[in-house]
Amino acid sequence: MPLYSIKMRASKGDLHVSGAERIILQSDISNAVSALTERALHHGLGRADFINVKMEEVAPKKLQYLDALPVSKRPADSVEETYKIMKEMLCELGLEAKADALIDLLRHNHPMRGAVLYDVATNSRLEPDHERGIRVTYMDAEGAASNCSGKNHFREAIVLATKVVNAPGIIAELCLSDDPDYLVGYLASLKHGYVRLMPMKEMGNPHGGRVFVFDSSKAKAEDAIYYLEKQRVLVRGLPIEKPANPNPEQIFADELKQLKEQNLYRSLRTMDSEQSKYVEMQGRKVLMLASNSYLDLAADARVKQAAAEAALQWGAGSGGSRLTTGNTALHEALESKLAQFKGTEAALVFNTGYMANVGIISALCNSESVIFSDKYNHASIIDGARLSKARIVVYKHNDMQDLEAKILATPCSRGLIVSDAVFSMDGDIVDLPALVALGKKYHLLTMIDEAHATGVIG
Repeated sequence: MPLYSIKMRASKGDLHVSGAERIILQSDISNAVSALTERALHHGLGRADFINVKMEEVAPKKLQYLDALPVSKRPADSVEETYKIMKEMLCELGLEAKADALIDLLRHNHPMRGAVLYDVATNSRLEPDHERGIRVTYMDAEGAASNCSGKNHFREAIVLATKVVNAPGIIAELCLSDDPDYLVGYLASLKHGYVRLMPMKEMGNPHGGRVFVFDSSKAKAEDAIYYLEKQRVLVRGLPIEKPANPNPEQIFADELKQLKEQNLYRSLRTMDSEQSKYVEMQGRKVLMLASNSYLDLAADARVKQAAAEAALQWGAGSGGSRLTTGNTALHEALESKLAQFKGTEAALVFNTGYMANVGIISALCNSESVIFSDKYNHASIIDGARLSKARIVVYKHNDMQDLEAKILATPCSRGLIVSDAVFSMDGDIVDLPALVALGKKYHLLTMIDEAHATGVIG
C-alpha cells in the first residue's frame, strides 16, 4: 500500500500555533488528518484560525530508513551546570575552540522558525534566510500511530535528531525547546547519540533555538540543506519514554518546589477585620490598596444591616440553584433594582464577575460566531470566549481603527465585540462611543464588562 507524507501548519493571525508531519499508509490518511487538525484547534497558544494540510505520495525508492539514535540523559543541578556538560561534549567532538560560540548562539540567538546552520570551518552561518532558518521536513517514526494528535517532545525530537546527524557534513545538533514549560533540551551526534540535558532554562522562559553544527570541509552546504529539507526518512526502533516521575504525587511536589524557587508560589493572607479602607492583618492595621470594593459598600452600615435582616428572613442559603429550587423574591427584587439603576429592561445576577463573563459569552456565541476581543481584556472574558468555541479575533488595545479593520477582514453573520470598561491592569477607559458605533454599523452585538466602572465612573 502506498505511503503518503502529510504536513500540517497552523497559525492564529500572524502567530505560528502548531506544526507537525507524518509519513503513513494510505489507509491511515483519514485518521491522521483528523488528529492533526485537532492538534491545531486545541493548542496552548490558542485555537488556530488558519490550518494548512498538505499531502503527497512518497515513492518507496526515495524513502530512507534510519536506526534511532541511542538515548541517554545528563541531568544537572542548575542551568549553568547543564551548559558545562554540553561544552564538554562539544570538546569531545573536537570543537574546543568553537564550543563557547556555539552555546552562545543557541542561548541568545533571536527566535526563528527553523535552525541555524553554523559552519565551523569558516565560522559563519550558511542558512540562505536567517529569519527562516533551515526547516527539517519529511520524517516520521516507522509504525507510529496515525491518530496521535498530542505533541510528543520525546518521539518527535529523536526522529528529527536522527535525521539531522545523518545529513552530509553535520557534526552535531544543539536544541533548546521554545516551550515555556519544557525545560529539557539535547545534544545529538553520531558519537554521543541523543543526550537529554536538563534543565536548559528556567520555568516560563519562552526562548528556544536550534543549531546544526556543520563542517564545509566534509560536505557541500547545498547537499546538507537538500537532505534536511527534502530527503524522506523513517526512523526505526524508537525507545519507549519512561515517565520521569512514576509517583503522581511527586509531579505536583516538583511543580510546587519550582514555583517557590521562582517566587511564584501564592498563599492566602488572613484578615481579622471587615473589608474596608483599613484592615487588621497579622496584628497590624494596614491600608488596603488591592480591594475591588471601590465604594466601600462591604463595610457600609446600611448594607450590613440589610444583609442581616435578609438572613433572618430568608435563611443563610438558597437551598439549591435558582433554576431548580433556589430562586426567591429577594433575587428578583435585586435584579429589578439593578435594571432600574442601569436603565435597562432586565438584569441577571451571577455569583461572581468571572462567572458572569464565562456564562454570558458562552450563551451568546457558538462555533459559528466571531468574537472581537480587546488585547487587554480580563482573563474571564478570554475564558468565556474559548468556552463558546467561537472564532476569536484579538484587536489592538482600545484601538478602534484596528477593530474596524479586523471586522472588515472577518465577515460574519453572528458576531460580538467585547471589552472591559475600565481595564483592571492599567486603569484606562474604553472608547465606548466608538465601540458601540462600530457594533451598530456592522450589526454586531456589543458587550462591556463594567466590573471596575459601575458606581465609579458615571
